[in-house]
Amino acid sequence: MQRLALAECEEIQAGADEYADRVLKEMELQLAEMLRVIRNGRQQLQPPQTEAPSLVHENQVLPIIFLPVCPLPKGSGLRIEVVGDRE
Repeated sequence: MQRLALAECEEIQAGADEYADRVLKEMELQLAEMLRVIRNGRQQLQPPQTEAPSLVHENQVLPIIFLPVCPLPKGSGLRIEVVGDRE
């Protein structure tokens, strides 16, 4: 009789765990959707991003001590000019 009671108790516990997992999974999905809505709403409230004014003007020669590792953006109007001694 004691074994039967323990088996029934374990069955009830397993069922309760499955139910709790289903409820928590559904809550997680709902919270993820709520966070998506909140983030989208906050993004809509942000002022539109304007392009920052450039500190460098087209065809302006910039004095540099070293060459950049990455190429300059195409169409930027920037160029590299080597001046001085090249020893």
